[in-house]
Amino acid sequence: MQPMRFRLLSKRTQSGLRGKRPQRRPSRRSTTISRARACARACVRPAAVHPRYPPNHATISTAQLCELGNAWLGPLIAFIFLTTAAVVFVKFQHQLTDWYSRHQDKLEMYGQRGTVMFVTMQIMLILDGTHESVGGSKVPSPFGSFLDIMGFMAFDVVKFVPFECMVSEGQQFDHLDALLVQTLAPLMLLAGGQVFAWVQRRRKIGGKKHYVLSSWLTLMFLVLPVISRSVFESFRCLEFDGRLGSRTHDVALLASDISIDCTTPKYWSMRVYAAVMILVYPLGCPLLLFIVLFRHRGRLNPQGGDWTEAEIMQERLEDPVLAEEPANGFAYIYRPRFWWFEIYNMSRRLILTSVVLAFRDLNQTVVFVLFVGIITLVIEQECKAYADAFLSAFTAVCCWQVLLFILFLLLLDGGFSSGKQAIAMSSALLLANLGIMATIFAETKVTEKLRKVSSATRFSRFSRATTTSSG
Repeated sequence: MQPMRFRLLSKRTQSGLRGKRPQRRPSRRSTTISRARACARACVRPAAVHPRYPPNHATISTAQLCELGNAWLGPLIAFIFLTTAAVVFVKFQHQLTDWYSRHQDKLEMYGQRGTVMFVTMQIMLILDGTHESVGGSKVPSPFGSFLDIMGFMAFDVVKFVPFECMVSEGQQFDHLDALLVQTLAPLMLLAGGQVFAWVQRRRKIGGKKHYVLSSWLTLMFLVLPVISRSVFESFRCLEFDGRLGSRTHDVALLASDISIDCTTPKYWSMRVYAAVMILVYPLGCPLLLFIVLFRHRGRLNPQGGDWTEAEIMQERLEDPVLAEEPANGFAYIYRPRFWWFEIYNMSRRLILTSVVLAFRDLNQTVVFVLFVGIITLVIEQECKAYADAFLSAFTAVCCWQVLLFILFLLLLDGGFSSGKQAIAMSSALLLANLGIMATIFAETKVTEKLRKVSSATRFSRFSRATTTSSG
């Protein structure tokens, strides 16, 4: 990946512009690095310089934020919410289980639409950050403010938890630390789950088998784009051409964290580690999911016989072998012959949120995401891969929303939209997004009829099974 290049003014030129005499520095290279970082703060968007805090906090030090307690407010609210939810679930477990059984079909329908909406929001949130980091225009309010509010949907734990407040004084929580946390925590969770499953098997010989890897893949669905983005950010450097006297000192700083010099052994070690993590996350997770689903392709899409598509979808829901693997749930929402479609969806998310970082400037980035947005929209509309026709249409609308957002960024960068016109377009995007969210809870006559047929089919099969067993 080629670094982006900037040219630094000489120290004498800078002092002449300010009307001050230059001060002596102990080292020419340290002087160049300091000026490069100052240039980065001026040239690069605040999100790239201060990835944890919004622009209005750019002048506030990390120590001040930790002393004020603002950095801990979000994690504290999340902890209180999760603790309260856990207590309520334990206390009313039987009532909640009974309520879920009575409304299972409707809740599953809401969950499927909510998942599509979650993926759409996550793509737009990460695209917005990438667009600003390469010099793109900031999205105006009200849609820009809406994206800031919905930022938690990116599931970026490093930005949410104030790790800077946990390090000792004089040390800094940099990109390398964040990369280690984001990449090692899921692997440690997987290892812990495997150990727990092994202990359980030793205690209960012949007991229920625990599919830890499959459950881990289901969890990775939420955080894979954020982890992959952090991995790819480890390769993007800003290169500065500085001249002091008769010598030229080239300096390269990491775009996501200008405290890291891209010419040091620390950076090259991080680069090697990031290359290994590409094999584990962006490439490894989709490949693992494909292997899990491929093993059960005969049950997910049985060949031969006079079975209709609806009968196959109903049978696979009741298949005990498929039910044992949690990752098979990814294939249930698709028509039988599209059992692999979740791998495509996962790849689409990674391309729009992580692979896009391979492009060095704004023009290349916008053209790439526009091309991918158009191609994926055509694929969604032509395949109609979802078992629920309404969900296929809903997904196509969400793809249109992503494409419109990309076109809006293109208009902003080209200067074709500004002032009141930009605010009007931003308001239209916000209304469209809120309308899509409201559609999650809309139940058309077709979906209501399908839900009733599904419930009747389940009841009929249960009755036949009960009669057979009693006979």
